Amino acid sequence: MDGRLVGWSGRITYDPGPDSEVPRYLHQPKSGHLADAGIVYGMHMPVDGPTVLTEGFKSTIIPRRAGLFTVGGFGTNITLPQVETVLSLCGRRLYIAM
Repeated sequence: MDGRLVGWSGRITYDPGPDSEVPRYLHQPKSGHLADAGIVYGMHMPVDGPTVLTEGFKSTIIPRRAGLFTVGGFGTNITLPQVETVLSLCGRRLYIAM
């Protein structure tokens, strides 16, 4: 967990309308490092207190700015390998927020 880029993901921040073909989320294909589903967003940042595992990177950034230690699953759900990664690295209480 050294903060190097392993993939990319994006989310639009506006409502394109019900008939739009614009994807709300856009992710890199799951291959290489992303194929194991154990990638956790934000684990390279300092740990200070109980850890909250959120469902995605946007849900991680906002609480982090408020002072909570949050990390997020890469993608649109939380996987068991992600939970195991966080537990093995943080050694603190883990809360899951969905």
